[in-house]
Amino acid sequence: PPSLSTLIKTRRSTFPKSYTGSPLPDPLITSILTHAKWAPNHKLNEPYKYLVYKEKSKDKLINFLASHYKKTSGPNFNPSKYTKKINNGKKTSHVIAIICKTSGSTREIEDVCSVAMGVQNVGLKCAEVGVGFYWSS
Repeated sequence: PPSLSTLIKTRRSTFPKSYTGSPLPDPLITSILTHAKWAPNHKLNEPYKYLVYKEKSKDKLINFLASHYKKTSGPNFNPSKYTKKINNGKKTSHVIAIICKTSGSTREIEDVCSVAMGVQNVGLKCAEVGVGFYWSS
């Protein structure tokens, strides 16, 4: 396997237009997300939650997000952008929503940083196993 240094230097976002639509096995997704848990976090509060969408739930989410874009874009609505959102969603095996559960204290920035470090771990694991990864807000 590639060294950690190599993974850090070569990891890149893989945009949905490059996805094949081939489903990934659930144990692989579980393994990838397990690496997020190894990110440092303040007092082991684990401020992250991952919601995994696949198959019908993923399709429902993609349609919701595209519809939300259509409803909220007003005069800036772009039909090709709307179609792209739906088509890109069809090419993904899973969509994983990342939620940061902040403690509401002055340590909120530490919670956010911990979640970001977990996402970095996920990206590195995806690079190691040769799976596309893209983080979008």
